Amino acid sequence: MAEYEEWPAGIPPWTYCMEIIKQSNLKIRLLPFFQSVVLYFLVARDEDGVMGAGAPEQIGIVWDVTLVRRAVVKMAPVSSLVFLLTLQLQDSCHPQAVWYCRKICLGLFMSGIGDALLVWNYLAKGMVFFAIAHILYISAFTFKPLCIPLGFILFVCTAIYNSFLTPPEDLKYLVPIYSMFLASMAWRGVARARSGGQSGLASAVGSVSFLVSDMVLAYTMFNEPLEYGRIIVMSTYYFGQLCIALSAVDLARRPLAYDRDD
Repeated sequence: MAEYEEWPAGIPPWTYCMEIIKQSNLKIRLLPFFQSVVLYFLVARDEDGVMGAGAPEQIGIVWDVTLVRRAVVKMAPVSSLVFLLTLQLQDSCHPQAVWYCRKICLGLFMSGIGDALLVWNYLAKGMVFFAIAHILYISAFTFKPLCIPLGFILFVCTAIYNSFLTPPEDLKYLVPIYSMFLASMAWRGVARARSGGQSGLASAVGSVSFLVSDMVLAYTMFNEPLEYGRIIVMSTYYFGQLCIALSAVDLARRPLAYDRDD
């Protein structure tokens, strides 16, 4: 008969389970994220037949289940990334890597709250929490290297895009303000690719994917629906958050890459 490892004496079950999870590789740690993404699309696929775009509070509506369950399904992928980075923080001892992971983890947490608020139809409040998430991401990405031309191009393109949107009167000023935070986050994420190694590349791809997601969402909300709009919005959103989270994972493995600014 196979011999099983005995439960260590004096160690609480939660601590023991966390140690087992920490010893697993990254693919295992990412399983909850991919499972929850699949779950989200499975439970939302029959809402309108083609998973087309709608108002943000409609995203993730699952037949006749409660709002709480809708929020849990929508928040699950980002919440799993928060859990991943929580484990990563325990693995890393480099001060800069820990600092970066904490910022990204808090940004993911704020994004999760924003997701839940959108389910409850609190669009303005949800945008505020997503703006806080962008500020945290910007703080993690830092302003080295600066890349002013890149920022100028992104801000101009964002302003032009906003001119084509027709938000309701109560969001007339909030939408442009939020879009500037979004563009700033994309600017810093892409600029970081010049000095952050694979971590910088992940933050660049993630920030651009997040930007595309919100641009498509804004168009479908304030202008006209797009066929398969929801698939585009949510797939780019989850992919963007995944890449941003992976930038923290890679940095924790190779923290010296973060010190380069050439």
